[in-house]
Amino acid sequence: MFGLIDGNSFYCSCERAFDPKLRNKPLIVLSNNDGCAIARTPEAKKLGVKMGAPWHLIKDKPEMKTVVWRSSNYELYGDMSRRMYQVLEDIFPAVEPYSIDEMFLDFRGLTDAYARSHVARDQVRKIAKIPTCVGIGHTKTIAKLANAIAKDEPKFLPKPGEKHVTALFIEVDDFEDVLERLKGYPITMEERTTFYGTREIGVNEPGGHAVVFAKHTGA
Repeated sequence: MFGLIDGNSFYCSCERAFDPKLRNKPLIVLSNNDGCAIARTPEAKKLGVKMGAPWHLIKDKPEMKTVVWRSSNYELYGDMSRRMYQVLEDIFPAVEPYSIDEMFLDFRGLTDAYARSHVARDQVRKIAKIPTCVGIGHTKTIAKLANAIAKDEPKFLPKPGEKHVTALFIEVDDFEDVLERLKGYPITMEERTTFYGTREIGVNEPGGHAVVFAKHTGA
């Protein structure tokens, strides 16, 4: 069993950790030379800021007047990532950095993976000041998918000995972001819109693990 912990809107969360006045405000972090949006808080996403959006093309739109932006500070983000890692090392027997804001957690041999995931989220938030989400699955791929969906609680916790993981998620908050995160993974995805107005994605991984998640699309 594996977990993947991810810092929510990581660059933005790092900025908020050192400037509490930014909390609950629509915030974006821009790329080198303040070119494009490379991190967005949920508040900014709701205003329509897309990942990679050129700031000079959207900054003068009326809906952008409340958006706060910051230049990227990679030295800060690297330091905050190390803080996360140090916290997790004290909770799990093995931690594998996957990217600056994502780390795989090895749950093999543990009987309290779910409880430790809650502890990890609480401790990272308390010590490193970074909000996180945790995905749990039989494989790293499924843990990655679970992480993309589990914004508030660890999900995809399989029962011992269970060979197939199947779950239905209704009203995923950021559906397109979930699909974007899955690009490049060794999986197949089948999409359909059901008769009752729900868009569903079936994700099938080699080895028999399957996940279905969904979002309402109609009335």
